[in-house]
Amino acid sequence: MEGQLTTFDPKNLIVVFGARPLTSFAEGTFLTISRNDDMFKEYIGSSGEQARSKSNNRSALVKLTLIQTSDDNDYLSSVAIMDEVSNNGILPLMIHDLLGSSTYFSKWAYSKRIADASYSKEIQGREWNIFCASMNMYDGGNVPNL
Repeated sequence: MEGQLTTFDPKNLIVVFGARPLTSFAEGTFLTISRNDDMFKEYIGSSGEQARSKSNNRSALVKLTLIQTSDDNDYLSSVAIMDEVSNNGILPLMIHDLLGSSTYFSKWAYSKRIADASYSKEIQGREWNIFCASMNMYDGGNVPNL
């Protein structure tokens, strides 16, 4: 609708892994959520007949980039090490935009590995790859400002 103004505020994007809210995201793209498979695969025969097959793979990969100084890196490292040692690091993951309708939830999520580390005279990012066994995804818009 013409004349509307909407707002996205990174401070209103809630990310909770286990029972812990994650904060201190890096500048730039700090969160990427993507399904690991398309919902449908097309088939086109040599005579032009068309069909599709449905994928029931609802798994997803969530990439979070935190600043290196965030204590959330300690939490994510601890959970990943606990999982590696005891197979006990599968936790729920919830992401929700408080100023909009985008919501993502997985009951079973785990860190694929410890984030790679790089150091320089500037603050660096730590990218965490969280695998979600089944991700409910709703990618919506934001509420217009009044």
